[in-house]
Amino acid sequence: ECTNTELTRAEAEVVLVKLWAHSLGNVNIFVEHKCECGQVLQVPVSLDRANCSKKKPIIQELKGFKLVLKEPKLFDDSNVIQMILKSIDHISVGDEQIKLEDLTDVEQGDFYEAITNDIITELKNKLLESTVELAVPVICDCGKNSVLHLKGLTDFMRIL
Repeated sequence: ECTNTELTRAEAEVVLVKLWAHSLGNVNIFVEHKCECGQVLQVPVSLDRANCSKKKPIIQELKGFKLVLKEPKLFDDSNVIQMILKSIDHISVGDEQIKLEDLTDVEQGDFYEAITNDIITELKNKLLESTVELAVPVICDCGKNSVLHLKGLTDFMRIL
């Protein structure tokens, strides 16, 4: 059982990809990449260079205040509402930063009323946006430059 739940979800994906690659002995592999000229290239990729995208703070503007969130931790995404609540760092009203637990009952009611289904969907998408990724520059024999971009566990699982 995994006991380090302090990793963010994206950091855990990076660890998983690197562990999987090492366990298979496939840390340095070749991945097919098709140039726009049509040539298929075998691009050398080092999976040890996989990382998670660095994100700016996650900020959601609401009626009269801003919601500032941190990235979800490993396993937090099993329940969307709980993930959002656990990810709230603070609420910004002007220059004041307020922790959710410091709100009065009336303020908490106003806060929950401001969170619509559309905002929940938007927050979920923002929170789950950071993922494992790797970008490798590619120069084709034709002279064109491009980038082989792997993003998300699906891309990495496909090549491993």
